[in-house]
Amino acid sequence: MGNLWVNNSMSFDVGGVSPLTCTIFGIATICVLLHSYFINKGKTKRSFVRWSTEVCASASALGAMAVIVSGIYNKNTAVTAFFYSFLYNGLFWVIAAICDLYLFWERFMVVNKKCPKWKKYGLQAYIWITVLMWAPAYSVLPFFYNTNSVSFWNVYGQFYVASGYLVLLYNLYFTVEFAFALFKVVSKAATTTATASSGRRIRTVAIKSIIHCINSSVWNVVSSYCIGIGNLLFLIFIPFGLHFLFNYKVESMFSKQKNQVQTTAGKLTAFRRSSVQSVAQQHSSHEIIIVTRQFLALPSVKLDIIPESLQKTSYG
Repeated sequence: MGNLWVNNSMSFDVGGVSPLTCTIFGIATICVLLHSYFINKGKTKRSFVRWSTEVCASASALGAMAVIVSGIYNKNTAVTAFFYSFLYNGLFWVIAAICDLYLFWERFMVVNKKCPKWKKYGLQAYIWITVLMWAPAYSVLPFFYNTNSVSFWNVYGQFYVASGYLVLLYNLYFTVEFAFALFKVVSKAATTTATASSGRRIRTVAIKSIIHCINSSVWNVVSSYCIGIGNLLFLIFIPFGLHFLFNYKVESMFSKQKNQVQTTAGKLTAFRRSSVQSVAQQHSSHEIIIVTRQFLALPSVKLDIIPESLQKTSYG
């Protein structure tokens, strides 16, 4: 049974894959994991965003290692079939793609609290249908079909192309949804502090989600047209996008810097205001009246609050 699966698995020429390139990609994704660990101060509690980011980065790092092993033992059909076809394409790449697709869904739930159940579960079904249109070709189907045959590719190729369009439609749909959510927040005036705070959060999530929609679409297209290096680029840029766009710790770091700038500007404004007030307090009220009248060239008016010595002064 094992020999049948190996013989029927898709054949890939991985002899030209650069181990150095895969190593760099693997190290880069490991850096994402380390950065996530340190900015969360080693805490084991994970949000959905952190789970998605770290699972995606782990799959990317392991995928790069699988490609390296496949390149080293590229003459061994069994090793290539297991490490490149099954592990790299059929497992790790699938995990990264699911994390990418599911994070769109989760972020949409954040900005759309009243999402109907049919849409909530319908979008999840859409994700799994899209993935199952191509993923089994690297894992289950070799037990039953010769995935290298022309007849298989005549059918599978259509599903593979269709799944690529489904991913782009999925990203386009959420781009429109997040853009609409952003439009509603911007156009609706905040009436209370709580509403303003909620609006800022929705606006932030919507903007970052739109950026990630574009990022995901670009690398999905690249991976479809450049299957070798394109898949590797997908595995490196998707976890980076998930981590630096959606990790709230990264966002809080930028918010802290912004608050520091605002605090410094506020202190400078307060200092200028206090300086003006101190200068004004150093002059008596009659001096201020005299200077004002000189400026306006008004006739002399005898005021009881002005000393006689100052009332004799000519004002022009």
